[in-house]
Amino acid sequence: MKANDNNEKIESLKEKVLKELVKKQEIKKPLTKDDEYFSWLASFTEKNDGKFCNDDWDYSPEDISKEDAGKVKNLYYFYLVLADYADEFGIDQELERGFYGSAVRVRFNDAIYKIGYVTGQGSYEYCMKVNEEENFADMVIDFNDVKKFYNNKYNLEEESREL
Repeated sequence: MKANDNNEKIESLKEKVLKELVKKQEIKKPLTKDDEYFSWLASFTEKNDGKFCNDDWDYSPEDISKEDAGKVKNLYYFYLVLADYADEFGIDQELERGFYGSAVRVRFNDAIYKIGYVTGQGSYEYCMKVNEEENFADMVIDFNDVKKFYNNKYNLEEESREL
């Protein structure tokens, strides 16, 4: 009887983990499908003096619209997608000095953005428009390449599910 109970618990846990993975994948997918999210991010970053972090509004949520707040929350997933891409293609990420975290540099519409994740006592994600710097030239990801890669990946996943 105990073995059966354990098997049921394991199966239930597997199901929960799988559902969570699928949920995260569904959040990430539209972020790289086209330019919509990055266009919003570039515009939002510009409106906020060229930089922001997601905890800027923790203590004053009334200073941001609900729509923007939802998109700011997706910055974490966007960072993960970009970091995974960088790892996949051996592109170095910039480490955050004095903190645990890293950042990727991404070219979008002739501008470069630094998008990162920092953790310590708490954690936050940020985006800032940066100048093109020679010493980071080999660390810049082109967002068009990211879109192509993930759109191909998602199309292959869809095709394999249909089989």
